[in-house]
Amino acid sequence: MIAIEDQYGDYQRDYHNQKRKSTQDCGPIPAIESIVRRSSCERSLEAWCLTYFAGWFPLPFCEDHKRVLSKAEAAVLDGLLFAFAMPRGSGKTTIAKACALWAVLYGHRRWVEIVAATGKMSEKILSDIKKQLRTNDLLIRDFPEVCVPFVHLEGSPLRARGQHCNGTPTFIEWSKDQIVMPRIAGTKCAESRITCHSIDGAIRGQQASLQSGEMIRPDMVLGDDPQTKASAKSKLETEYRREIIMGDILGLAGPTSKIAGLFPVTVIQRNDLAFSLTDQKASPEFRGERTQLVYSFPSDDRMWEEYFRLRENNLAAGGDGTIATEYYRENRAAMDAGGLVAWPERFAQPFESALESAMYLRYRDPEAFAAEMQNDPLEQGGDDTRFLTPQEIIGKQNGYARGLVPQAATELTAFIDVQQDSLWWMLCAWRSGFDGWIVDYGVYPKQNQSYFTKYKLRHTLAGRFPNMGTEGAITAGLNELVDYIASRDWKRDDGVTMSKPFIMVDSGKWTETIYTFTRSMKDRHRVMPSKGRGVTAANVPFYEFKPKAGERIGLNWLLAPLSHNKAIHLLQHDANFWKTFVQTRLKTANGDSGSISLFNGTAYDHRLVSDHIGGSETCVKTEGRGRTVLEWSRKPDRPDNEYLDCLVGCAVGASYSGVSIEQHASPKRIIQPRKPRKATPL
Repeated sequence: MIAIEDQYGDYQRDYHNQKRKSTQDCGPIPAIESIVRRSSCERSLEAWCLTYFAGWFPLPFCEDHKRVLSKAEAAVLDGLLFAFAMPRGSGKTTIAKACALWAVLYGHRRWVEIVAATGKMSEKILSDIKKQLRTNDLLIRDFPEVCVPFVHLEGSPLRARGQHCNGTPTFIEWSKDQIVMPRIAGTKCAESRITCHSIDGAIRGQQASLQSGEMIRPDMVLGDDPQTKASAKSKLETEYRREIIMGDILGLAGPTSKIAGLFPVTVIQRNDLAFSLTDQKASPEFRGERTQLVYSFPSDDRMWEEYFRLRENNLAAGGDGTIATEYYRENRAAMDAGGLVAWPERFAQPFESALESAMYLRYRDPEAFAAEMQNDPLEQGGDDTRFLTPQEIIGKQNGYARGLVPQAATELTAFIDVQQDSLWWMLCAWRSGFDGWIVDYGVYPKQNQSYFTKYKLRHTLAGRFPNMGTEGAITAGLNELVDYIASRDWKRDDGVTMSKPFIMVDSGKWTETIYTFTRSMKDRHRVMPSKGRGVTAANVPFYEFKPKAGERIGLNWLLAPLSHNKAIHLLQHDANFWKTFVQTRLKTANGDSGSISLFNGTAYDHRLVSDHIGGSETCVKTEGRGRTVLEWSRKPDRPDNEYLDCLVGCAVGASYSGVSIEQHASPKRIIQPRKPRKATPL
């Protein structure tokens, strides 16, 4: 009986040993299906991508893709560095993954190290590469000596232990952070490997000993998006990550070997890590490329303006926006004129073309478009100077209709910014605590479009007053505009009519003309010339001035009579302080004390004013005389900032009128209804 049990035990043991050996043996390896196809891609990364990864690249490559592929190919073959930023969705990371496999399977590189901003991100890239080795049918048929052993694992890392091929160990490895290629006779990539780490992980000192006794180190790095949104906004974090790349990562190959480097990056803001690596002046060794979605924009602003109006109104009414696409389809030749997109095939329904899709992306969020699609982000402040974007400003609506004054308001102020061809104005309501409501704004002469620039106006002062010179037209326009603002019945939501607004007129460009105009006003104390001064950290601030006779000093503003005409008082203000002040008020949440908000309207309605206020200027922090100042300057690609100046002027006027930052003081007077006066139509 015992002998039978022993025999049965031996049988079971032999059976399981034989079964384990059969599962561990991945041989015999099939023959290569097409040596010609395989060989045709050995020196061409573009052919490799299109041949073996058609599912990854379903659309034809554009010229930008071909240029990027050529530089990536040279980086692998010649041991060079290459950093490239492409529009989001262009496949830059997918190209990098295909390049890593190409480098290893053909033996161009022995060890590819994947580095990403986090460990999970690098593991995701490695997981995608592993999936191709197991499931890409064409790759398996043309590279059977590499792929078949991986297929045999059936995704189990445990099966890698003891795997052999026809009795010979393959020394294969398969884990979440590493794969080691099988050692099969005649294989160029035997024991080559692909590993992954986060950028702040234990990267240094990597080396491995092969079965032949040879010692290898990483000779290629794939640095995919090595920054995060948070690190991009920190100068210290950006410098830290750059130091890791230049020292730890590029030193992986050792002091006597060249390392190939491929860095697909996403530019988040100017001077971040991605911006630096792709800047050929700042980092020439990386041979940087920044491609764009659109290389030139269409010339017919008027038709695109109508397109955006149609789309926004249709979406607001519950439609899908296709009415705008129909308009584009009917006028495509004229609307495409002057436009050039990098990748014509890149668009999806319901859009008719890549240009239409791109134009709507830019309209919807100009700042995101500039960064993510153009790789040319707009200037922004640092971590502690982050103010609202134009899109965020559009969202700061307060629920009041245009022209309606909130019941809580006690003061109205208006500001007029004077340009040669136009007058830009804004009217705001205020109460103590500096709660502010933008009640109305506009341009005189009135334009029949919602979005435009001051250099492309359909209606001008010269056209409105054809028989006058520039100064005469400005004066005539001011007379009509001031009369309109002053005589209009600005009603609160409880039906009470507000007192006349305090109106300031910018005197910076047409000084004597404005002085003469304000001097002629009957209600002179309600219409006053104004001027902003950029007080820097090195200058003496307004609050340190000692007022002279006839002067009055307030919150970074000074009211003083003109030296050559004591009858005219000029209200000057610190433009840097007040721009920071209103931007901070806009950033303050609705409902909190000291918040500025917009009247209700569509995104289309408020696009121009929000671009002026949130997108026209940038600031830098400076220090001097024991104080810190945010100094504001115009962005070079944003010529218009008139509504920002108007909002600043209205806030200065509120301070002059007695509004303080202190929490909701009681109104200084009771507002009584007055007899309505008919406003002069503009």
